Amino acid sequence: MLNHLKQLHKVWTSPGNRQARTSAVVRSVKWFISKRWSDQKIIRPIFGDRQFIFYKDGFVANSLMLFSEWSEYDSLKLIDTFLRPEDSFLDVGANVGLFTILASRHVKDGLIVCVEPGRVQRERLMEHLQLNHIKAEVFPYAVGNEEKTVSFNIGDAVAHIALQQATDSPKMEMVDIKKLDTFLPRRKYSLMKLDVEGFELAALEGASGFLSEGLFPVILFELNGSSDRYGIAPEQIVTFLTKQGYTLGVYRHDSGTFDTTAKLWEDVLAVNSEGLQMLRDRIPHLKII
Repeated sequence: MLNHLKQLHKVWTSPGNRQARTSAVVRSVKWFISKRWSDQKIIRPIFGDRQFIFYKDGFVANSLMLFSEWSEYDSLKLIDTFLRPEDSFLDVGANVGLFTILASRHVKDGLIVCVEPGRVQRERLMEHLQLNHIKAEVFPYAVGNEEKTVSFNIGDAVAHIALQQATDSPKMEMVDIKKLDTFLPRRKYSLMKLDVEGFELAALEGASGFLSEGLFPVILFELNGSSDRYGIAPEQIVTFLTKQGYTLGVYRHDSGTFDTTAKLWEDVLAVNSEGLQMLRDRIPHLKII
């Protein structure tokens, strides 16, 4: 009971539920009950004119039901505010496509590219692309700094490259690691979302060509300690990007700030000189601290 009350408190206080807290609590309770009694997927609107398939076993679906379509509040609000029709958007670790769905509302003339190695996640990503009539290039790779075949843990929430070779576990599958420099269409991507559960440093090292040419002006990624499983400290990722000429900070939508003095944890924004100017031009009254 205590755990349920804590969960309801999180629902009530979530920024995405701020405008409709009571209905959010009702929605989350209905979702909890429906998961117990039915495995049937449902389709609901998100982001105004887009649709999302809610699989009962889906981590992203569960997050949306509890915390609204703005479940990852500041990151999603950044995409919603920043992207323009002529932009190209790169979604590395696209999972089932939540960020791509939102990006598609803004990117019209540019290219949308999704990279997702997990088979089930990629199948659901493709369903969302078809359902929402989104044109995107999809690549079935993990990304890194060398090219080889590895074991991949396909857990919905924290899919990641395994440290040991695959066993007969149904949660493991073999995937190809590729460098972004090797397969990614060569162009400027105004915004890259990078979600590779701790493999960020290797992914960025495998994109050294794009980075040196300034083709990733804005990078949105997570620092949460998951790189520890690969023997990489978060500070190493920060140092690598800093040496590439990036300024790192935290974007807070409600206060309209890009805080370069904040602790770099959870959602982190990295911008090169062009990216910093793009933030200034595109986000009205942005305060850079």
